[in-house]
Amino acid sequence: ADENTKIGVAGDSAGALIAASICHTIKNLDFQILVSGQFDFFHKFPSRQEFNKHIFVIPIDVLDWFTSNALRNEDDKNDSRVSILLNKSFNSLPTCLFIVAELDPLRDDSYNYQELLEKAGVKTKLVLIKGVIHPFFSNPGDEARTYATFILENFPAPKTFTLGGMRERSENVHEKVNEKFIGTFKGIEEERKIKIDENIEIPITVYTPADVTKDKMVIFFHGGGWTLASRKTHQTIVNMLADATKSVWISVEYRLAPEHKYPIWLDDGCEVTRQILANKTAYGADENTKIGVAGDSAGGLIAASVCHTIKKLDFQILVYGAFDFAGGTESYKEFTSPEHVLTPAVIGWFTSNALRDENDKKDPRASVLLYESFEGVPACLFIVAELDPLRDDSYAYQKKLEKAGIKTKLVLLKNVIHSFFSLPGIYEKNCAQTIEAVKEFMDSL
Repeated sequence: ADENTKIGVAGDSAGALIAASICHTIKNLDFQILVSGQFDFFHKFPSRQEFNKHIFVIPIDVLDWFTSNALRNEDDKNDSRVSILLNKSFNSLPTCLFIVAELDPLRDDSYNYQELLEKAGVKTKLVLIKGVIHPFFSNPGDEARTYATFILENFPAPKTFTLGGMRERSENVHEKVNEKFIGTFKGIEEERKIKIDENIEIPITVYTPADVTKDKMVIFFHGGGWTLASRKTHQTIVNMLADATKSVWISVEYRLAPEHKYPIWLDDGCEVTRQILANKTAYGADENTKIGVAGDSAGGLIAASVCHTIKKLDFQILVYGAFDFAGGTESYKEFTSPEHVLTPAVIGWFTSNALRDENDKKDPRASVLLYESFEGVPACLFIVAELDPLRDDSYAYQKKLEKAGIKTKLVLLKNVIHSFFSLPGIYEKNCAQTIEAVKEFMDSL
């Protein structure tokens, strides 16, 4: 800088409070940029209550946890250096840009602080990023920032939180994010149903690429915490995998929790797999076709568990799977910050939906890391996201399979968070790496 350089401060979330408070203490700053700031330690604003769900990453109990670490005692909350909305004077404060996430418990902090500054004659501007949750700003990588600021701003905030609304939004977001790939699959897409008992039929989609071979076939289970997502959310990536591998991929619409808790969603996966194996020629295979299972996240667990139940499978492809409901790994402890999107708090919410009780966590079918025998389990490809609380699940499960003499390969995707796999419209490079790894693995079998 030189004598004429304008100097400002900036910060996001807790850092925005620090930046704002500095402006009250140091009077010769020229500007401030406050992103998703927390400007008050009391929960009096409507947005704190409106987005008080773990799906929004920082509900009140998470905010309180951060507060208990940050402050010495309750008296600190009344200090205007900490709760800057308590300040009475705004003299000499510099111009301020507010960046606000629409689906953020802290949203109204910015609205109220802007109002105070405007009333004091301080120049301000507020930019509302629509359809995005609190930690969008620091999501690692250019793709995550694009995901937050460019795509999700197309979606208005839900008026009320409902599970149905979350599922619909998940499908709409995936459709928008991946829209540039619509129409690129030139093969055949066939909707079918598999009857698993007298009253239940499980929908499946059979994707047959234009240049299909009968060498391999894959049965795929989507992720979404056993609660969200669908065949539709994962259609683009499954289309791309079918094209790249020249194989039939079958996407399964297993029943979701909490309406259908464990073991229903797993039993659905097992029974669909069993029936496809028994009637494989009806799905485009022949007697020599090698058949495997694949899945991401929650679907990765289903795929892995199916391999312990059904011993006739030839391979498995597990994308950042959840293999132990106990948690407690180093990565589980490391990636607790909201910017990683999937946090222990979010995992806890999914778990409460997926399982009936604590005893289910101890069932090896649900926590496959608890298995002691790996007899008949097929070769496995692991795809792992580096910045993922579930990362070490894959490391631990690979180690067990290797010890049992099972062929494995693990591909680590650097500097990427958990949810990249179903979003090739944003994480194009990471998905291309994944597709190439899957193709190489399947070709090697």
